[in-house]
Amino acid sequence: MVVRQLTRVGPRSLIRPRQPPKTKKYRELCDPFDHFDDDEIAARYRFDKATIQYLEQLLGPDLERPTKRGRAIPVRIQILTALRYYATGTFQSAIGDILCISKMSVSRIVTAVSYALARKMDQFITFPTGERAREVMHKFGEKGGIGGIVGAIDCTHVRIVKPKGNQLFYINRKGYHSMNIQAVCDADRCFTSVLAKFPGSAHDSRIFSQSALCADFEAGRKSGILLGDAGYACKSYLLTPYDNARSRIEGRFNKRHARQRVLIEQAFGCLKRRFHILHGEIRLPSPTKVCAVVVACCVLHNMAIRRNLPDFYDVIDDRQPPEEAARPDQGHGGRSGPVIRDEIARLLMLA
Repeated sequence: MVVRQLTRVGPRSLIRPRQPPKTKKYRELCDPFDHFDDDEIAARYRFDKATIQYLEQLLGPDLERPTKRGRAIPVRIQILTALRYYATGTFQSAIGDILCISKMSVSRIVTAVSYALARKMDQFITFPTGERAREVMHKFGEKGGIGGIVGAIDCTHVRIVKPKGNQLFYINRKGYHSMNIQAVCDADRCFTSVLAKFPGSAHDSRIFSQSALCADFEAGRKSGILLGDAGYACKSYLLTPYDNARSRIEGRFNKRHARQRVLIEQAFGCLKRRFHILHGEIRLPSPTKVCAVVVACCVLHNMAIRRNLPDFYDVIDDRQPPEEAARPDQGHGGRSGPVIRDEIARLLMLA
């Protein structure tokens, strides 16, 4: 009788007694507001408590869950998670260990917060017009002497992991995979235009020629002059420096031009110093998500300037050698870019 019972039940039931069902244990979320003062929060998350609370109100409708089902993560913890990821660029598992959430939750939070901030782009990144454009021109004039400047334009590469498809399109001239980000800034190093969708192989001049900003200038919907490096074509609304200045007039123009155009390089340096994720390699599987992260960081950069938070423009030098020079503009019914550049150069010598 005993042998039959052992055969029917099996020997394992005698060796390993049945365990009671396991209950899932949840870790208590860690709120850094309870452990750090305002300066420590700013050092770790790049923003003070007041700005983070402002972000809670701004992004709350996009990040809040309709119910508490599944232990929904509070909006503040979601924002702090994304800010820590932007500020450090470290592994998502390390971010989760700090705030006591899983790696998968960190991934979902970074995506949700990045897209929520990117949707606020039109609210924080706007090209100057009207009275604001005149203020920007005045500030640029104080820095270099060339009048009528509404912005400095340039592109910067953000390193990414090798994408799954069309890998060759993302290899830039330096030999690594990247996204080429175009931006325009004003005299306060605040971004007024950001275009984040082109792969690293795209030339700066090509990105600008296919942008809505270029179409607006061509159609006369935007006024003023942009300053760009030798990688752009010299146009009536986009002035570039002289190649190999041959006279004192051209040399003086190049110095004034560089003094004003350097603001966009400083803006990129400040952006990448504040958000180290852009200075290293963004380890996200999709280039679309990378672009959302870049735009989100640009929105936060402008927000920091508006709220008079400390900047980081003097720490990282983002200057890059210009790409192959583009062909000069031949004009569109009016004066061409080189003609206007010559007139401004002569006026600078008389000033």
